[in-house]
Amino acid sequence: IAHHHTAYNGYWTEPHASVNRDFSRVFFTSNWGSGSDTDVDAYMVRLPNNLFGASAPVADAIAPSVEASTAGSSGTITLIANASDNVGVSEVEFLIDGVLAGSDATSPYTLAIDSTALANGAHTLSAVAYDAAGNAGVSPTVGFSVNNVAADTTAPSVSAAVTGNSGTITFSANASDNTGVTRVDFLVDGVAKGSDNSGPYTLSLDSTTLSNASHTLVAKAYDAAGNIGTSASVGFAVNNTPTTTVVDNSQLVAQMKSRLDSMDATLATMSTRNSKVNSLKADVATQRDLVQQIK
Repeated sequence: IAHHHTAYNGYWTEPHASVNRDFSRVFFTSNWGSGSDTDVDAYMVRLPNNLFGASAPVADAIAPSVEASTAGSSGTITLIANASDNVGVSEVEFLIDGVLAGSDATSPYTLAIDSTALANGAHTLSAVAYDAAGNAGVSPTVGFSVNNVAADTTAPSVSAAVTGNSGTITFSANASDNTGVTRVDFLVDGVAKGSDNSGPYTLSLDSTTLSNASHTLVAKAYDAAGNIGTSASVGFAVNNTPTTTVVDNSQLVAQMKSRLDSMDATLATMSTRNSKVNSLKADVATQRDLVQQIK
């Protein structure tokens, strides 16, 4: 929209705009100011109705709604928020005892925390939900308790004993713990010989696996937390008796006597004037004496 006049060498002048009270029309005029040799012209422009009234954008002023809850009291505690909004939730913050603990920007809105970061006892949780327009909704405060279990650092108490010194030797241990004994190991001269997982704690050992000498026994007791209790060293001696093997020679003696009797009978039929025969008889007699000595 422009207007031509001659006072300024034929330039086109730019119209000036103003708006009526209800903002439904824009009014343009040209040749404002002095010195124009042309009449003032006026122009009226009507704007579409859909640019005004109920169809105009309205700012979001509705805050999200949110509720909070917790799961667990020791180890890992999960903070939970149930949030909704007319447009959409952009983020949820979790506050424990009024202090920000963390946030989550995606549903489901949760936050896992280590219970050891909190003192044992009662605490409060509240959740704050935000939407894209910056509106914030605050949940009612909910209470929850923390119950951190102290770590077990107490070692089992244990004593050891030995029964026997040859044949089968029995090792025994008397063990106890504040939470319970899970295993007892038996060590002879520092070397593990075996273990028992249930009371009464014992171990049987063949004495021949040890030398005839003095030895030491130590028992080690374990609990579920890995604490180890060690007994005082107990001395014991091993006395393995040499094994005597008894051989039954009766059958062999009977066979030899039968042969000698047969030889005597044969020699008795021969002439005693033969020197060789007499010599054989003497040999048979000597062998018979030797057989009599075999047991």
